[in-house]
Amino acid sequence: MAEAHAQKQVKVLLLGAGETGKSTILKQLALQYGKREHIDLTLFKSWLIRNATISIQQLLSAAEHFEIQCDEELSTLVSALEPDAAKMSTEEATAVYELWSSEPIQRALDANRKQPTQWVLDQTPYYLNNLQTFVADDFVPTDEDVLKARTLTMGIKTVEFSDKVDPAYLMSYMPLEQATSLITQQEDRVFAELKWMLIDVGGQRNERRKWLHCLDDVS
Repeated sequence: MAEAHAQKQVKVLLLGAGETGKSTILKQLALQYGKREHIDLTLFKSWLIRNATISIQQLLSAAEHFEIQCDEELSTLVSALEPDAAKMSTEEATAVYELWSSEPIQRALDANRKQPTQWVLDQTPYYLNNLQTFVADDFVPTDEDVLKARTLTMGIKTVEFSDKVDPAYLMSYMPLEQATSLITQQEDRVFAELKWMLIDVGGQRNERRKWLHCLDDVS
């Protein structure tokens, strides 16, 4: 029975260094196929706030490197924010947004794009433009928020889903006997149903030792 199940399931393992988009692919497919149980919206709210905090502090570091003078009071307040804090007050979010909107920080962002000295998150403008929305008590992350949130993958995450494909297309990529076993007919429609298991593992160096445990039966 296990052998028959394995034959009908395509197991895909996402490997690569951190920041290469593995978890984003997993989130996209979870949303596409209605597997929202894999997405903890409360967790994503806290990650979006962390993303915004890290982004503005990265820009302050860039401003310092390029000797760009920023508002001292705002810079002091923002520098003191805890990067890993899951919450932020409305007043703090307002200060972050004021600093982000200021001409010196925008100059620092532009200078760092031309001559990168600081690692600045790709979605920095998105996080900082929407931070005041993120910190609201009634905020619920949208699909776009979920996809753009940068999270650190720890351990092994999986999502399973099924997809209906054209039998002729499937036969061009799979042995005939195996493809035939997947073909189903409902009324006047003939299709092949593929079951997928997508596996995401952390890309950080200390997470890579876990990759070996995921390699069995990978398609």
